[in-house]
Amino acid sequence: MHPSTMPLALLAVAASLCLPAALCGADEWKAPADATTTTNPLAAAPDAPGQGAAVYRQNCVVCHGDAGKGDGPGGQFFTPKPTNLTDAALWNESDGSLFWKLSTGRNAMPAWKAMLNDQQRWQVITYIRTISPRPAQKGVSGPRNP
Repeated sequence: MHPSTMPLALLAVAASLCLPAALCGADEWKAPADATTTTNPLAAAPDAPGQGAAVYRQNCVVCHGDAGKGDGPGGQFFTPKPTNLTDAALWNESDGSLFWKLSTGRNAMPAWKAMLNDQQRWQVITYIRTISPRPAQKGVSGPRNP
C-alpha cells in the first residue's frame, strides 16, 4: 500500500466498524406520537402486575434478566444491549410508548405483537412499572426527620 493512501484505508476500516452500530439501531428509539398518548387499560387492575410478571418470566427474562436489568444470558451479545427495565429513566416513556416498542420490536427484540395478545403486552407493561422505581417529583420533598 502506498503511504499516501494509508489514511484513507484506515478511515475506511474505521467507518466499516462504526456502520454496523448505526444499522443496528444505536440511535434513540422513539415511538410515534400517536402511540405515546395511548393509555394502559390495565394500569389500575390489581392483578395485572402479577399476570405481567408471569408473561415476563416466560418471554422476556432470557434477554432482560430475572430482575429486569438487561443482563439476561440471551442478550449479552446484542448491540444495543437489552434495556435495563429497572432504570428510573424508563418513567420518561409513556405506557403507550412502551407498548408500541414491545409490540413492534427492533433489532434483536422481536415484535411481540405476533406472539402475545394485547392484554398480555399491557400486563407486561404494568409489571415493568413495578420494577422501575418512580423518580421523585420536582418540588416535592420527602419525609423530614424530627
